Amino acid sequence: MELDDVSISTNLEKDLQEVNINRLNSYYERPLLYAEFFLRQQVFFPKMGRSKLPALLFPLEKMFEDYIELILKSANIPYNSQYSRHYLLKNNLFQTKMDFVIFKDNKAIILDAKWKELDSSSDKFDVAQADLYQLFAYSELIKNKEAKVEEVEIMLLYPESNNFKEATTWEYFNNTPVSIMPINVIEKENNQLFLDELGNYV
Repeated sequence: MELDDVSISTNLEKDLQEVNINRLNSYYERPLLYAEFFLRQQVFFPKMGRSKLPALLFPLEKMFEDYIELILKSANIPYNSQYSRHYLLKNNLFQTKMDFVIFKDNKAIILDAKWKELDSSSDKFDVAQADLYQLFAYSELIKNKEAKVEEVEIMLLYPESNNFKEATTWEYFNNTPVSIMPINVIEKENNQLFLDELGNYV
């Protein structure tokens, strides 16, 4: 291996101080700054100081959706992702895009992934009211536009946390069920509750 001759650091601070950037190795200045940043176990956060380093930002909402898709694939559950077949208004105005939709016989379940920390000690779990409006509109579209669908369920998926470990189910005024489901983002295999809820759609 190319790094076999590189010894493990026994004095990180001393090794970092010995790094010397000059015109011959200036090409490596940015990677070395990142290396020092991670070796010191620092975090990207606005603060005073002389160091300047572009932050590494990740679209966690998209990563969470990809993680949900991986769970569905691993469980061999058929699904439609980014389902955008329908429009909210006539004349093809305001196209909708649903994270995941699962169809089985005359039923459909809409899965919506939200990267947000919930708090189950609150009556509303800190669920955004706008999200419930959006999902209700999606459910009505599916019921009215998909000829075979007679029943629709909704499942809002959030990352599991110390304040949110148990699923709960609410109902809209028209009896459409909406489940609030925690997803274990550390161990993909430890999401049996979620898979059990989808059992009727496998």
